[in-house]
Amino acid sequence: MDGDTTKKKKTKNVVLKSDSLETFVFLGIFFLIFGLMARKCGDATYVQDDDGDTHDLLLNTVFFIMPRQLLLVISALHRVRHSVNQCTCTHL
Repeated sequence: MDGDTTKKKKTKNVVLKSDSLETFVFLGIFFLIFGLMARKCGDATYVQDDDGDTHDLLLNTVFFIMPRQLLLVISALHRVRHSVNQCTCTHL
């Protein structure tokens, strides 16, 4: 037998550092921006405004956009099913 086929490949485990400088720089900038916004308008007002925006986004997404998309998909599938049923294949 050929000796090349019996050789085992060495696998090298690569460990990525999760605590690099880039992580701490991003977290610092992130907390700085939102910390300044909270300081400017006050803690309670900031949280109330942020929760209101989140609630509004959730309501608009889940209860307004998603049902419309579901109706669109159902309508498209219904049209496809009817177009397939009406197709007559005479070239068989």
